[in-house]
Amino acid sequence: MQDETREAKIPYHSSRSEKPPSWWANRTRKAKSSPLNIPKGRESDLHLTVAELLDWILLPPAFYSTFPAGWGKLKGATADRLKKSGLKAGMPDILVFYRCRAMGIELKVSGAQPSSVQRTTFAQLQAAGVPIYVCRSISDVIEALNKCRVPFKCTSNVMYTPALKGETSCV
Repeated sequence: MQDETREAKIPYHSSRSEKPPSWWANRTRKAKSSPLNIPKGRESDLHLTVAELLDWILLPPAFYSTFPAGWGKLKGATADRLKKSGLKAGMPDILVFYRCRAMGIELKVSGAQPSSVQRTTFAQLQAAGVPIYVCRSISDVIEALNKCRVPFKCTSNVMYTPALKGETSCV
């Protein structure tokens, strides 16, 4: 018996611009898979999508910022100056802050693993009380936010908000 799947265009919602980014236009999802998984692709596509998501759903005063330390090799003088200024290797891609708490999100495409430097830094952050989540899809990011009880804006367009012991992350 062959499994039937339907494809549907994924809706675009953004607080940044009226027009969706060019990489969004041809995205489709299969009805039987999670609507929030990113197809196999580039990590940079996942970064862009997660940034759009966080801009859209985080309820202030929740705040996030990316940490671009691993976005390629820096030239000698710049790398040296940043290292002397305290930039640490292996930081997670995204830091989320909410009410005196922080969490780290490391984005990896399917099959990729954190480096040994990242694993060491993640262990240090976890020892300091900062939970770190390695996420491979939008649904992984939303699940991590829920585990840390980061609130979302309530909107009828939020497609996935897993309950945490009977609670939702919408406030």
